Amino acid sequence: MSKIKKKTNDVKQLHSNTTKSKKKSNVLKGILYTFLLFIFLGIIAICIGITGFFVYIAAHAPTFDEERLYTSEPSVIYANDKVIATIGTEDRVLLTYDELPEVLVNAIIATEDSRFFQHHGIDLPRFLVASAKQVLGGHGGGASTLTMQISKNVYTSKEASGFEGIVRKFTDVYMAVFKIEPSYSKEEIMEFYVNSFFLGSGYGVEVTSKNYFGKSAKDLNLAEAAMIAGLFQAPGAYNPYTNPEDTESRRLNVLYLMNRHGYITEEEYDIASKMTVEKIVKENQKNDIASGKVDPDYQLFVDMVIQDVVEKTGESPYTKSMSIYTTMDIDMQKHLSDIMNGKAYKWQNDKVQGGIAVVDVKSGAITAIGGGRNVDSANTLNRAKNIRRQIGSTSKPLFDYGPAIEYLNWNTGTMLNDTRYSYSNGTNINNFDGRYVGWNSIEEHLKMSRNVPALKTFQATSDADKIKFVTSLGLTPDIYSCNEGYRLKGKKCINKTNSSDVVDANQSSTLRETHAIGGYEGESPLTLASAYAAFANGGYYNEPYSFTKIVYNDTGDVFVNKTETKQVMSDSTAYMITHMLQETAQYGSSPYKNINGVKYAAKTGTTDFDNDTIKKYNYYRYTSTPVKDLWVAGYNTEYAIALWYGYDNNKDGCNSLSSYENQRLFQTVAKKIFTNKSDFKMPSSVVEVVTEKGTSGGLLPSSNTPSSYKVKSYFVSGTEPNKESTRFKTLDNVSGLSSTDNGDGTATITWTAIATPDAFNQNYIINALAKNALPGDTARSYSSRFVSTNKGMFGEVVYNVYLDNVLQGTTSASSYQVASGNGTHRVTVKTAYSKYSGCTSSGSNAEISISGASTITPDETEPNIDENDSENSNSNDNPENESNNQEN
Repeated sequence: MSKIKKKTNDVKQLHSNTTKSKKKSNVLKGILYTFLLFIFLGIIAICIGITGFFVYIAAHAPTFDEERLYTSEPSVIYANDKVIATIGTEDRVLLTYDELPEVLVNAIIATEDSRFFQHHGIDLPRFLVASAKQVLGGHGGGASTLTMQISKNVYTSKEASGFEGIVRKFTDVYMAVFKIEPSYSKEEIMEFYVNSFFLGSGYGVEVTSKNYFGKSAKDLNLAEAAMIAGLFQAPGAYNPYTNPEDTESRRLNVLYLMNRHGYITEEEYDIASKMTVEKIVKENQKNDIASGKVDPDYQLFVDMVIQDVVEKTGESPYTKSMSIYTTMDIDMQKHLSDIMNGKAYKWQNDKVQGGIAVVDVKSGAITAIGGGRNVDSANTLNRAKNIRRQIGSTSKPLFDYGPAIEYLNWNTGTMLNDTRYSYSNGTNINNFDGRYVGWNSIEEHLKMSRNVPALKTFQATSDADKIKFVTSLGLTPDIYSCNEGYRLKGKKCINKTNSSDVVDANQSSTLRETHAIGGYEGESPLTLASAYAAFANGGYYNEPYSFTKIVYNDTGDVFVNKTETKQVMSDSTAYMITHMLQETAQYGSSPYKNINGVKYAAKTGTTDFDNDTIKKYNYYRYTSTPVKDLWVAGYNTEYAIALWYGYDNNKDGCNSLSSYENQRLFQTVAKKIFTNKSDFKMPSSVVEVVTEKGTSGGLLPSSNTPSSYKVKSYFVSGTEPNKESTRFKTLDNVSGLSSTDNGDGTATITWTAIATPDAFNQNYIINALAKNALPGDTARSYSSRFVSTNKGMFGEVVYNVYLDNVLQGTTSASSYQVASGNGTHRVTVKTAYSKYSGCTSSGSNAEISISGASTITPDETEPNIDENDSENSNSNDNPENESNNQEN
């Protein structure tokens, strides 16, 4: 019976396990079925999506019209709601394929589309690789064929990111594959390509070739054809007149690709590489074709706007019809043009050049530029924006005193010693006049533009703080470098032979100490003006911009030019620098300091030649003080101006340190720009305090401090002094006054000398003033200077001895012998300085007896000397001159 039950149980268990297995298998099948169903549906959805996307592309793609390749509505540029330029009204010469030199066709194909004659509008391998890179977040450019570029140039846009970028890319594919390639031969497509593009100096290769080389495109050689082929990528960036280095880099890249694809030999590559842009491009000539209808007074501003539009939008006003609204002030621009053309300013000679930038301090809007003298063509060098020159002493508020106030809470009375000094590597640093003026406040040192205090200030802050400060102001210190084979441009490194190879530059965390006096690659007037504008704007920096918006004429779409405003320093730093530069403007700009009675801030700057250059060009035949660059940067409450005055090339000439040409030019420029007479308002974060001169802003004046030793200093709120100076404190009276009757009509007066006064006490000075000692100016050296200055002003401690209110004499000892008639007398000893009476003590008094004196007649008595006359005859109530002589 048990066996039957067991067998029955086994059967039941087996059935149960089988049932469970079937159920489990059914669940897995269900999951798999669902998964496959979702995949199938997903594939169907993707197919539907792709089909829908391509239907959308096809439905919205423009109609290909050959006429549109060669005609376009002009772009209109406005200033003050007035038309100042119309561009894109092209004059072009069309070439047939047979008229194109083979070397140019090969250069274009090697550079832009190596499989042009094999594909049917899309180079699929390149396109897939580029798409994958774009999906992965990398740079996905470089996959457009010549046919796709024709579509992008005329019919779509240059949008490269987001959904719009994807739509644009596939629209170009559709146009190339289904509209252009089936309807035209490869030779006709090449004709479209070479004739339709604006290449920076005209439309098409024929006009461009004549403008740049003075020859027809059919006569181009390999070196020239490589440059033309390189222009298609970015004609503005590769303009040989304004960006010769970039143009040469791009040309070498084209030659490299031609060699790589077998179009030229190594020998041909080597020969063509040596024919640089500088050698093959003719001297810039007047070019109305590129400029359209532009008033010469506005030409460089218009060029700058076009360059900025291309950088911001990726589209050129020459090929896309736009209405561009600029920041230019017509009256200001006309004023600068009159100056640059010699109508409103007399230049030294025909070769000297200048660059001027004017920006609105509140917004960063560029209101006017002087890009160069006698400009009569488009796309010439804009010296307001595109030069980089060492900026000399205009760097001092930026690299030195600004960071010291911002990060160390210095005040305007902080003292520094201008004396013989050297850089950290031991190289001497000199002042412009070869002299040293000793101890003075940073306000005075900046006003007199002393180099030694500037370097000491530079050394007081960390490199990290200085780099943060100046780079946030849009400046480009020499902290970036490139590996061998690359060339630095801004913060990027460009391969010298392959311009498409661009990488981030190596950034250093250190600054060369020569930055303290502007000794680095430098700035343009525009970057300098924008940096100084932040001081005027309460510490807020505005990225400079030349246009406010674009309206696309064909669609009505609006592009608003959004610029960045950021606080880069405290308003206290901005105001204190402004205060010091206002003083500097009045001191350093004479006789050109008065500008409409306006209160403004400014700093001049000069840079030097090395001795070899001076000898090579014999500059001493022109002046005994040859200098290279002359600068001024200044601002009022509305506008900032920066200007450079100099020569493009050393061979053209030199400036003279004593010419004041930069200051004369600045006054001429500012007279029509600095018209608002309002002053800068001191923020609540700044405290104005009357301090005692020479105390590094650390002490308040006492009741005895002479008015000539009271100065205004400015402090970051909360750092102002609260202790009075004891320098002019009334001297202590002597103690222990006593006398000895000598029995011969005389008495010897003795006393205990006073302790060393604070003015001569080095330890007191260290504790009171020198706790924030600076590089090269130790607490001990500061206190030594203070004692030395005071002794020069006060003299030594002496004691004036009076008998019955009559001065008997002065001694530095602690005893004195007096003579008088027999009897009781009143003796007074007053502590004083030998050169200055303002600190004389009230006096210690004692009664003394004198005996043994002979009888004398009235005629033999001593004259009654007036006490005040006696003291004044041996003192100096105004210590300032003595003090200054001692400091100098």
